[in-house]
Amino acid sequence: MFSNYSLLSRGITFVLFSICIVQATISNVHSQNNLSVPFSSGFVGDVTGNNSAGNCLYMSSLGWSNIYFTQTTSSTVFVAQGNDIIGNIVITDAAGVVHTISGYIKWRAPSGSPTCLVFSPSSTATLAKSSGGTYSVNSGKYLGLIFNGQSLTFSGSNVSGNAATNGLLDVLNSYLAVFPSISIIDYTVNESIGSFLATVTLSQASSSEIRVNYNTSNGTALSGSDYISSSGQLIFSPYQTSKTVTLNVLADLMSESTESFYLNLSGPVNASISVSRSLISLTDNPPLPVELISFGAECENGAIIIQWETASEMNSDYFTVDKKTDDTDWVEAFDVPASGFSQKVIVYSVSDEQLLNENIYYRLNQYDTDGKKRTYASISAHCTKSNADFELFPNPAQSTFQIRMMNSSSTFSTITVMDQNGKVLFTTETFDLKSDNVFNVDANQFGKGIFTVLIENGDIQSRKRIVLL
Repeated sequence: MFSNYSLLSRGITFVLFSICIVQATISNVHSQNNLSVPFSSGFVGDVTGNNSAGNCLYMSSLGWSNIYFTQTTSSTVFVAQGNDIIGNIVITDAAGVVHTISGYIKWRAPSGSPTCLVFSPSSTATLAKSSGGTYSVNSGKYLGLIFNGQSLTFSGSNVSGNAATNGLLDVLNSYLAVFPSISIIDYTVNESIGSFLATVTLSQASSSEIRVNYNTSNGTALSGSDYISSSGQLIFSPYQTSKTVTLNVLADLMSESTESFYLNLSGPVNASISVSRSLISLTDNPPLPVELISFGAECENGAIIIQWETASEMNSDYFTVDKKTDDTDWVEAFDVPASGFSQKVIVYSVSDEQLLNENIYYRLNQYDTDGKKRTYASISAHCTKSNADFELFPNPAQSTFQIRMMNSSSTFSTITVMDQNGKVLFTTETFDLKSDNVFNVDANQFGKGIFTVLIENGDIQSRKRIVLL
């Protein structure tokens, strides 16, 4: 496998700058906002009537936790659709699995001064119990949501109450107003920024510790090529009103329109969520002090050659190349000094001889003398050790060149010639190439430039580059 980002073959050069602007945008309308409010406890039971449940169990006795009600709305308070308060109950079961159950709030309990709202599921979920086994939630069950600091006593194992539809919404929104709310705003950043801080804000100080989960998700920008995915939990200490999430974005060599991804909040503890999603818009690169032409990796003589080219450099300090596999995280593998100042093409190259029988990913980082950093989208290579070698003669070549084997014990059945983008320009099969013969290649069909020659037989591969003048 060969990977390469190159603009040379199209005659296009994009210049990239280090002007990195973060623009925060405050929006009061979030059509896909998930308004959320937590409940410290609850119950589950069988439907025995419009406003009654039987065989009730406290959720805590089943090992269920992190209970909250969420509704997709453009409002900052819960709304009813007709007579129904439609939304989702989110519960973490005894095995730590998070379940989202759709439905609507139907009644309240007990009659008089309610301490609990009761939810009627419209979807099915199977939750693990702390005592072993599972419990199935479906339309034949009710889920009770007990307000923080309140309690609900069963009558035997039964619970009853009343509907009072208008009162349900008032009670829910009054409960929502008790909590400090968590929110986040939208951001617009340039893709060359490398990383920036997104601020998550609490509407008011609280004497309690507050927690909220976060994760990123794709929009038109894609994880791995436009940004690095992130997830975790933010913890607000008592009286702390803001926390930050570090988001990493990736620069590339393409000219493209603005792309976007999302930072999402969920699972509030001791707080509500009033704005759950931030739209992160990535604008295209303005010119950088380093004009990067290409970044690629290819297999060659039992190693992976990672190479990149710059057309010009200004205040360029050094490069690093990060490395990972499908099962490992990024680690810095190579550190390469930069030229500092240059107005000519410079080719950088490092050789990774620690090959693995799996995909290996590489990521280029460029650092300016003032500490600014750009991270470029990753590339991959998958190479196998070759037990044979060959030479290209002459190299550089003009009208023709020859492939000569260096190991008499190997026979190869396929020759392929590719350009710098990995496009196959020529291939031939079913021939024997041994140390006592050569294969002549007509170079006139390829034009001028740098090309890769691959010879292979099954899993055995060997590659070399040739310059055609």
